[in-house]
Amino acid sequence: MYWVTGNHDPLPPTGCPGETVDELAVSGITFRHIAERLFHGPEISGHYHPAAVLRARGKKVRRNCFACDGQRMIMPAFGVLTGGLPISHPEVSALFDRSQLCAFMLGSNQVYPISSNDLVGMPSKRSKARD
Repeated sequence: MYWVTGNHDPLPPTGCPGETVDELAVSGITFRHIAERLFHGPEISGHYHPAAVLRARGKKVRRNCFACDGQRMIMPAFGVLTGGLPISHPEVSALFDRSQLCAFMLGSNQVYPISSNDLVGMPSKRSKARD
């Protein structure tokens, strides 16, 4: 087991087995705490803890979510003390190819796939060229 360090968890909990790393590449996928803006490969990170807002039945529903465009995935917060930065926030949305971006919103018993077209506050859907 590997513990990828982060700003809130630089060390694993006491007694947690495994190795502590800053980042890890496994089968071509890089796991790191914070997404690298200029990275050009499959990447999984968590620092931003994305949240998505969806309009449903005339109300807005906000949930933590996985955000993914097929090359990059940013994981949600699972703790109650960690907030969520909306996918629509420029710091988060700039990391993704918006033409491929989708959210996987956390529900109480399952995860719901949501197209970026259905999310509130998203910039116009256009392809973002990676730097």
